[in-house]
Amino acid sequence: MDDAQAWMRALWVEHSADIYHFVHRRVPELAEDVTSETFLTAWRRREDVPAEPRAWLFVTARNVLLTQSRGRTRHDQLLVRAATLAEEDRVESDVAEQVTERAAERFAWLSLSPNDREVLMLVGWDGLSNAEAAAVLGCTPATFAVRLYRARRHLLRARASSPDYPITPRPEGVPNVS
Repeated sequence: MDDAQAWMRALWVEHSADIYHFVHRRVPELAEDVTSETFLTAWRRREDVPAEPRAWLFVTARNVLLTQSRGRTRHDQLLVRAATLAEEDRVESDVAEQVTERAAERFAWLSLSPNDREVLMLVGWDGLSNAEAAAVLGCTPATFAVRLYRARRHLLRARASSPDYPITPRPEGVPNVS
């Protein structure tokens, strides 16, 4: 095995799981393809890969994902519609309360801008440091810290203003017509 193949194997072993999970949390059905494409890009551009490749791989995966997932906006709109339907399908039970709480959380999440969601996901879901997330987004760590602060504030405000989806009991004898 030559040095380039050994380098690629080590890169894959050390970072493939992180890249896969990064993509899977965003678009599960594209996780394998985007991960493969990310490492193919690293192989083709191995001279451009820095000595500390983690942030570079996240940037590359994000770019591949953006290229392959143009239908994401439609998916988000369906989630908002599902949250609205959860309000209309009120029932008396603990399960219904959990569903409506999740609908309110989802409503708040989807009311955020895509940029705010991305900032929160890089830190909260992907476990990147502020410096690594800043590199993924192509900004300074200070700029990222401000974006993260604002995104958290926007999420709190959105949650505070999202509908509560109250569950009202159905009068006795009235059938559930769905």
